Amino acid sequence: MIDMFEMSSDSNLVFMVGTSEVLERIYELGAAAPDANAYKELRKILDIDEFINYMAVELFLGSDDWPHNNIKGFRSQDDGRYRFVTFDLDYSFKYDDPFQEFKNDQWHTFNYIYDTGEQRYEEIKLVTFFLNMLKNEAFRKQFIDTYCLIGGSVFEKERSTAIVNELADQVRPMAQLDGNRTPDGSANIIKEQLKTRNAQMTSRMKEFQPMQLSNVNKQQVQLSTDTEGANLYVNGLEVPYADFNGYLFAPVQIEAKAPAGHVFAGWKKGNSNTFFSTEPVIDLPTDNSMKLTACFTPMTEAERLQEGFTPVRINEVSAANNIYVNEYWKRNDWVELYNTTDQPVDVEGMYLTDNLSKPHKYQIQKGESTANTVIPPHGHLIIWCDKLMPASQLHASFKLGAEGGDMMLSASDDSWSDVFSYPEHKEDETVGRYPDGCNTVQVMNVPTIEKANITSSYAVTYEKLLMGDVNRDGFVSVVDVTLTVDYILGNVKDDFNFNNADINGDGFINVSDITAIVDIILK
Repeated sequence: MIDMFEMSSDSNLVFMVGTSEVLERIYELGAAAPDANAYKELRKILDIDEFINYMAVELFLGSDDWPHNNIKGFRSQDDGRYRFVTFDLDYSFKYDDPFQEFKNDQWHTFNYIYDTGEQRYEEIKLVTFFLNMLKNEAFRKQFIDTYCLIGGSVFEKERSTAIVNELADQVRPMAQLDGNRTPDGSANIIKEQLKTRNAQMTSRMKEFQPMQLSNVNKQQVQLSTDTEGANLYVNGLEVPYADFNGYLFAPVQIEAKAPAGHVFAGWKKGNSNTFFSTEPVIDLPTDNSMKLTACFTPMTEAERLQEGFTPVRINEVSAANNIYVNEYWKRNDWVELYNTTDQPVDVEGMYLTDNLSKPHKYQIQKGESTANTVIPPHGHLIIWCDKLMPASQLHASFKLGAEGGDMMLSASDDSWSDVFSYPEHKEDETVGRYPDGCNTVQVMNVPTIEKANITSSYAVTYEKLLMGDVNRDGFVSVVDVTLTVDYILGNVKDDFNFNNADINGDGFINVSDITAIVDIILK
């Protein structure tokens, strides 16, 4: 069951399903947003990350048909957090300054709150709530950073212009059938707006007093990577598409994370061929204009083996799926595979299992179906775990245990295998590696399918202790044997875990434990 509401054009909020108690509690807590306990409670009933994303997009686009209209929100009644829905954006770009007060008889987004004193308009609680939330320092800073990322990455003009052109090309044949019409007029308006929108909107945000940016410089920044699959972060927030060309407000800390099978090399500044810094996490220099490129180098085969980076890895698991449907229109369990290499990989003939003692439980075969088995470089592939026959998608011969379990993917010749453990999780959660193909596993509240995994402030790192995994990196390998030998020889290492090395549980680490770890690797 869910709670779901909608606001109509006459500013009346109507609950289509469920009741309003939780939403009213959200608005009530907003009035106390600076209080740590109130903010903690808010995070439990409102998805703060998604709410910030929602407000940033709506304010950046500046529609004059919002926020007195076109507001929808929903939550699961099973301890779910409210999320708001962005829709009906045909009046976007109407506001040149969505943050400003009502001036010169021109409409602006926040009329509805500024003019409540004169009772010319009814109060919009969503606006009141947002302005109250800006009094919370953590919320305000996250909103500022998110708003900058929206403008400099999601709606970056070159990227967005290419999307608009592609959409116009798709619509053009249909438009021409309707009186020889063309989509180019609307497309050109959008593209023209995008040319200056980012600079204009970040300036307006800076001028908006509740943001507290009047004494902070607006810094022009370009961030990019030289390797596909790498991730960039601004103050802990992931940069969409790992590419940014926009504006930021200090203080700013940036971070680069290597994709699976690579290591961070350094930051290059401007067009320099030398590294500005070799630290993956740095404070952004305060130059008015800054261009930085995160550079990475591929691991050697020995290094990949040591770190457990097999060519293909189990990347995400959904054992309680109630979101995505397969070609049979069933919301069944699924597992996502990820290609860690720079070349396409055909997984046909590989083995997938949910029982580590039966590694050959299911062999990936498309048979006579049209299912795809080739994963592009740094790409994804879904296998539904539901015992159905493959039609246009792959289907394993087993279902997943909702209570949690272990999975393993093995090469067709058993030359390598990848083990993935997952805990019990909710129907709107998944368990996956973050970043894609890497060793850290998280329970994620933003499920993705055949796309890069997304983390959030609600993601929880999952760590299952594997016997023999003495360095606790999530798998058992030659590294664990070496560390155990070093321990026996008296060379104690910081990353050595005694409990995982004591395979037989006798309280000692000796040759028998080394033999047992080798057996685990061989099996």
